[in-house]
Amino acid sequence: VDNGRFKYPDLPESVEDIFVDCTINSPGGADMDGMVVDLRRFAMQLAQNPVEARLHLTHPTTDPDLDASLRASVDLGSLKRVVPMEAGDELSGSITANVALKGRMSAIEQQRYKDFTAEGELILLDMVYRSDSLPYPVGIESMYFGFSPQYLKLDRYEGTIGRSDLQANGRFDNYLQWWLQDSTLAGSFTVRSNKFDLNELMGPEEEATAESGETVADSSSMSVIEVPKNIDFR
Repeated sequence: VDNGRFKYPDLPESVEDIFVDCTINSPGGADMDGMVVDLRRFAMQLAQNPVEARLHLTHPTTDPDLDASLRASVDLGSLKRVVPMEAGDELSGSITANVALKGRMSAIEQQRYKDFTAEGELILLDMVYRSDSLPYPVGIESMYFGFSPQYLKLDRYEGTIGRSDLQANGRFDNYLQWWLQDSTLAGSFTVRSNKFDLNELMGPEEEATAESGETVADSSSMSVIEVPKNIDFR
């Protein structure tokens, strides 16, 4: 794709300056380890927000060897001008990414961290999401991720869910293996809150009338949140 663009008819702006230079070569057959993905360039202007990425990947099934980078600076409030959103949804804030990864997965598994490059940061600031499907707004005042070969560090998280506030820090210990090899994602975190309003988060309790005429609580909307089996957080 060379200098492409697209636009939704009902939205005022288009996604422009789209460049995609990519080849995928595979020897065929059941063995996918010989496949080579070479995304030499991916770039676009998303509501005048620049996004750039590249990826070179070999030996994807036995020992992933990658050279990848991502750079982006996006005003989340501007996305509604180019991407359809549900009626009643509102999004604001900013996200900045500048990340580079290079090396073989075996270097991480053998703890040869000097042979693997993982550096950069992902920052989310002043995000607020409101939706008619949620009874309260969700906000992230600040979230800072720092990348290294050993772990993905959550330097700081400060956010709100309705009237509840949350602060957290910690790290994901094996995020690269989880991403590339679907292994268990391990991590340790410290979470704090000055006020955590469970009544608001659980929502209003609906009542129903039994055949005897008595009023009983309706628990049909309650459900157990299933935690994915490949997550081990402490």
